[in-house]
Amino acid sequence: MQEAKLVEETGELVVDEFCQVCDSKCSTCKDELTFCTSCQKNLSLEKSTGECRLDCDIENFLQVSVNGECKGCSSGCKTCQGTQDHCLSCFPGTYFYNNDCVTVCPTIEGYRYEPNDDGLCVIPGLKCPFGYRVTPSGDGCELKA
Repeated sequence: MQEAKLVEETGELVVDEFCQVCDSKCSTCKDELTFCTSCQKNLSLEKSTGECRLDCDIENFLQVSVNGECKGCSSGCKTCQGTQDHCLSCFPGTYFYNNDCVTVCPTIEGYRYEPNDDGLCVIPGLKCPFGYRVTPSGDGCELKA
């Protein structure tokens, strides 16, 4: 076996006095170029094997990758993206406002936001035309993607 030393800052191993880059899935590796100790974004680490793989349920927005590990959405979010607290949808009994799930819609600048039929906190009376949706802040409409 070759003697290897990790260069933490670059994610490289020094093997027999030569710098070598860890496997592309690894952020850092140990002893071997393919034995990862941390993973690139959106990959999770199987610590026993040093393997980085995409097994977070990000396609259904039920989990996110945090520091190379799969984490579920925060307790308030039904679905999330990017971070555990960046909600895309909420459980029944809570309302969506500014990518968060709240039990009571806020009052902002004198406007008491109200939940609409879709569970979104919106300025009273806001209705979006066909092909548009309510913005996450509930104060306007934007073109559907």
